[in-house]
Amino acid sequence: MDITDSQLSTVLQEALTCFLAFLSHTQKLREAKLPRQGKGIETTADVSSQRYYESRVAAIETCLQYTSKIARRVRRWNSYPADGSDDEVTVEPQIASFRASLPDGYEKSFLDVFSGTWISPTTPFSAGPSGSHNEEAPRTSKARYGFQSTHRRRTRRRREETFEENDESSPERCQDSHSIRTSISIHPNISISPMVFEKEHSSPPLSIRSKARPNSQTPSNLPSICNDNDEVGSEVAAPQKSRERDDQVYAEKIQVREKQRKEESDRRVAEAKRLSDQWAQQEQYRLRAQEKYAQKVEREERQKAEKIRKDREAAQKAQQQWEMAAIARETEAMRLEERERRRQVEMDRVAEEQRKSKIQREKAWASEIRERNRKISEEKKRKEAENIGKWQREQKEQERKARLPKKAECVSCMEAGREKDMAILPCSHPYCGDCIKGAFKSAYKSRSPFQCCGTTIPPSSVTRNLSTSFVGKYNLMVLELKTKKPKYCSSDRCHKFIPPAGIHGPIAICRYCKVKTCVACGSKEHSGVCAEDKAGKAVEALAQKKGWKQCPKCSQILERTEGCLHMTCRCKAEWCYSCLRDWSVCRSTCGR
Repeated sequence: MDITDSQLSTVLQEALTCFLAFLSHTQKLREAKLPRQGKGIETTADVSSQRYYESRVAAIETCLQYTSKIARRVRRWNSYPADGSDDEVTVEPQIASFRASLPDGYEKSFLDVFSGTWISPTTPFSAGPSGSHNEEAPRTSKARYGFQSTHRRRTRRRREETFEENDESSPERCQDSHSIRTSISIHPNISISPMVFEKEHSSPPLSIRSKARPNSQTPSNLPSICNDNDEVGSEVAAPQKSRERDDQVYAEKIQVREKQRKEESDRRVAEAKRLSDQWAQQEQYRLRAQEKYAQKVEREERQKAEKIRKDREAAQKAQQQWEMAAIARETEAMRLEERERRRQVEMDRVAEEQRKSKIQREKAWASEIRERNRKISEEKKRKEAENIGKWQREQKEQERKARLPKKAECVSCMEAGREKDMAILPCSHPYCGDCIKGAFKSAYKSRSPFQCCGTTIPPSSVTRNLSTSFVGKYNLMVLELKTKKPKYCSSDRCHKFIPPAGIHGPIAICRYCKVKTCVACGSKEHSGVCAEDKAGKAVEALAQKKGWKQCPKCSQILERTEGCLHMTCRCKAEWCYSCLRDWSVCRSTCGR
């Protein structure tokens, strides 16, 4: 089944997240078992548990940052399974990839990256023992060379993948080298012999070596061996030199990296020792602080116990005093109650005597009141009888006088007459009919209102003695006298007074001849604003400036703020605001 990197990364992230949640839940359960108020002294078990959870959480958070890289490595390990055989050494994928980057079988020597020594393996091209003249040697060499060519191509491909993986980040390469050491469980400073790779880079069997190795005592075989070596050397000389240079540079880099890793390891060990000493010192400080805190708590507990004991003794003493005071108060209360009872008995006796004496006094007073009321009622009845008789006599006298005609004397002619035929003014002065008519006519001719006792007498109080026409003329004369700046008709034949009710704005209309008069100048009606009307001139100038219009009927200035051109004035005139014609004529037909 083909599994992608994203799926592996997701599964790994979910697993680490679940484990992190499990650790958090376990930590909460452990904290829930602790007392609510906390513990005064923290034990070593608590410290170790806390460090355990903190280290696990830190490790999981670190792994969560590299889930994608871990997923790529797992997928790469899964895509290249190890070729299993019973006698082959099983190593981690990092070791296998590193072994793939080692020189091929025909190379002369390579650098052991762990021990720093040069290894010279025995290959089919190495010098063998003398006396080997069999024909199997070339065939074995060719077979071995063919196997090495196939293995070299596969190794080159793995080496390129390994180099690409190592070039991703420098910290990751350091982690890979550290994981290599961890996977094979060896110390980084221990030398590793080349026997780990003995299976792949071992020399041919003894029989083949004896056949392939030339005999130093038989010079006749030397040319053939030299020719074979020349042929093989000519084919691989150039690539082999290039690989040797690359391997030497790579070996130097490996040595530098190993040196850096060793320095880093030493530095980490020193830092770990320093941190361990620091933690131990902090632990001692914490234990001392806990001991001091425990001593302080114990001292406070003793002080609290002593304070409680003293408070208890003081409370007992106060309780005894309170009980004695309560007994004294109860005794005093009983005494007061007895005295109050005796006083109440005495008061009841005195009250009973007073009640009896009061009842006797009330009885005597009630009998006296009854006798007095009887006398008062008799006197009242007698007086009522006398008053009724007197009122009846007075009523009869008034009825007799009422039947006789009343007489009054006129204050003007001093003649007596019946009161009902005379005019009684508001000042209670009687006037006969002829005198009151003459008085009002004389006042009308002299153009001054009729007065009596300094009070102006209205004609409404003597309407039965005056005619209706005279009353109207007299009232108009009084109105003319009371009006400030009275207006008169401009007609030559009229010249009568125009009351304020006949004045409409700047025009006054005579009620007799219907002639219109200008209020400002007193002349007949004229167009425009009168020259005497300064306020009207100012309003006219403002109207011209604002574009206001005058009513064609009453010359009232109007302003149109909104709506149509149909204007209705206060004088009930309807006209067009644009052409000033009557609305019944225009009806919005003018050329606006």
